[in-house]
Amino acid sequence: MPLSDFIPQLASALRLPALVADRDGACAFRVGEVTVQLIPRPAGEDAFVARACPAHVDPVARAATLEPLLAANFFGNGVGGPVLGLDAQDAVFLTQHFHANGLGFEALFTALERFVVHAAECRGLLAHTAMPTLSTHHGYA
Repeated sequence: MPLSDFIPQLASALRLPALVADRDGACAFRVGEVTVQLIPRPAGEDAFVARACPAHVDPVARAATLEPLLAANFFGNGVGGPVLGLDAQDAVFLTQHFHANGLGFEALFTALERFVVHAAECRGLLAHTAMPTLSTHHGYA
């Protein structure tokens, strides 16, 4: 199912009438404290990326924080699971690629639900981490 077809069905399932793709085909929604962006892959790929930003890192402590942060990845979930990263703006992000090849709405919705749960768990873990350089303030509305 292409992202362009998934978004209206997701909006209906989550009762979010304002969930509409922008001109690039992306959208964002919030579940509790987690904001999730859905970003289409290049034309010709039946795939999209989900991204959440559960925390920020103090730029001064970036180098010391990077290794333990990356060690916290969910590699136990197998290939294709969500992965933590750190962007140029010192935002910790969780990202996952969803290959929709022939998948229906229910399968994609279930996978996206798992992603949101991981993002919420990650936010909670980062908020209580021993690394004082992390902040869960992310500035999204």
